[in-house]
Amino acid sequence: MQQSIFDLRIEDYEPTQPTAHLKKVGYDNAGNQYAVKRVEDGNWIPLTEWVGYSLCRILGIATPDFTIGHDENNQPVFCSKWENGKVFTRDEDQMDALAEIKPRLQAIANIIALDEFIENPDRHAGNLIFRDNTPNLLAFDFALSQFTKSACNAKIDQSKTDQTQALKTLIAWLSRSSRMRIDATEITNKIKKIQTSDLNKILTSAPFYWMQQAGLDCIIAYLSDKQKRL
Repeated sequence: MQQSIFDLRIEDYEPTQPTAHLKKVGYDNAGNQYAVKRVEDGNWIPLTEWVGYSLCRILGIATPDFTIGHDENNQPVFCSKWENGKVFTRDEDQMDALAEIKPRLQAIANIIALDEFIENPDRHAGNLIFRDNTPNLLAFDFALSQFTKSACNAKIDQSKTDQTQALKTLIAWLSRSSRMRIDATEITNKIKKIQTSDLNKILTSAPFYWMQQAGLDCIIAYLSDKQKRL
């Protein structure tokens, strides 16, 4: 499990390109930079990030390093280490993004399979890091995953475009046009085989402050039931 950071220096995030969810960045004593997600950003956002990143580790999907930090009020925050690489967030970057997506179709299909499991509708080229070195693709940003709301019967906003499904459609089209066989069966089988004890370990290792009235047993039961229906 990741090591906690203490005395995290938190600053407002002023992006050079628009971002909907990242409002704060943090720095540890060594000067490493982290994207910071707090309960204030949305009740379950630190928890959904923690679960998404942790499941990636189990499934062999590459992410930035992540950890639990503490802000100036000593509240626990989710921290994802800032990684260098290409991230495409503007409409004018679409052709460049396609050039990076095409060689990585299977890896992106694997990420989408996890996104569908934890009900993340927000997968797009803007929350994938494309790199020249190994691993050459990192997934980040599971903030909007809806599994906590589904497990707790909370209201889910259905008005926004499901970008994960749009990306899935693009991947399918690119695989057909390039005659590449993309198959998410292997990663889906891995998701099915995640043990209840692993889900419990992930959730119990998260700070209780992040649970925000979400029932641990309800979440585990919900995800376990989803595994059976894959």
